[in-house]
Amino acid sequence: MLISIKKALLICFIGIDGSGKTTQAKMLLQTLNAQRNSAVYIHSYSRKTMADSLRIRSFIDVLIKELDKPTTNRLIAITKVVLRLIVMLIDSWITYSLYRIKYRGKVLILDRYYYCTLVSLASHHRVLASQIMIFSKIIPKPWITILLKVTPETAIKRKPEHTYSEARKICSLYEALTRILPITSVDVEKDAEVVKQQVEELVYTRVKLS
Repeated sequence: MLISIKKALLICFIGIDGSGKTTQAKMLLQTLNAQRNSAVYIHSYSRKTMADSLRIRSFIDVLIKELDKPTTNRLIAITKVVLRLIVMLIDSWITYSLYRIKYRGKVLILDRYYYCTLVSLASHHRVLASQIMIFSKIIPKPWITILLKVTPETAIKRKPEHTYSEARKICSLYEALTRILPITSVDVEKDAEVVKQQVEELVYTRVKLS
């Protein structure tokens, strides 16, 4: 199906490491381009989330690195989290606006999104997790956000980057996002091709409804 696009349409894949975000994003990219849709893939953690011409990406990166340094002082920790959220909010709106301009008339497939950053922050600052997750409401919303839902056991088996306790917490935070935002969950415990079909059906259903 050829998608009629007048503005940039952002489709985001989110989920814990090992849920198959990159695999599904690139499968969708191939499908859309094969059907003569103009689709572009972007890995949102590639450090290219803002236009290089703005010359503030390096400043943002240095600031984020400083804010992410651990501290035992609770007041300083809270201050850093608040500043980190403000920086992310500015970054997200600038990036979103640039994407809408630069990729007008295209489907933009994002491998990860700012929601993933929120989940990461919340998992490291569990006392503030609820407040951090609510912040997702003021981040610019993509056309479609797809949560690739997987069990902690499966995620660790595919990519052993977290302990079981960490993986369970991260999965629960992603689940919490679906109760705050219009996010569609897709069970990825199934075969990758089956998941691919479900993702494509979701995308084309949204096209018909739009």
